[in-house]
Amino acid sequence: MEHSLGASTDAVDLSAEALQAFERIATAVERIRDMTTQTASAAEEQQLVTEDINRNIQNISDSANSLSDISDQVERNAANQTALSHQLGELVSRFRT
Repeated sequence: MEHSLGASTDAVDLSAEALQAFERIATAVERIRDMTTQTASAAEEQQLVTEDINRNIQNISDSANSLSDISDQVERNAANQTALSHQLGELVSRFRT
């Protein structure tokens, strides 16, 4: 009987230790879950920022292409103006006495 009582006491003690271990495990799992949630939120924010950066880079690229096109047009217009200026100079020189 005494042996059974000792075994029961040991079983209760072991059960209490197991309960404490499970509580520590549950606390650790909860911390891990919180960290995972924070990591997921940070990853989502980073994705949004990355998309915004990509959009801005595309806008810059589009603007650079437009600026290049405008620059080409200005160059053509300048060449036309130069040609017209030469033609005008030739016409004016005909009227000089």
